[in-house]
Amino acid sequence: MRANVALMPTKTIAYLRVSTDKQADRGVSLDAQRAKLKAYAELYELELVDVIVDAGQSAKSLDRPVLLSRRNAPHWTPI
Repeated sequence: MRANVALMPTKTIAYLRVSTDKQADRGVSLDAQRAKLKAYAELYELELVDVIVDAGQSAKSLDRPVLLSRRNAPHWTPI
């Protein structure tokens, strides 16, 4: 006899970023990223526990304020 066990959704932290202040001020790019992120999470039954946003930060360096603050968190596991 098998136990009836409900599967728990995978807990996920998402990271959104725009590279220019102009994009960040408009919010268009971040809004589009957030909408796609929510649709993806729903499709794959992911539980979004946090959404990290670095607005106006270049991808040339990992020295981004919000990303750095999260990297030092005890639960951080880069993939």
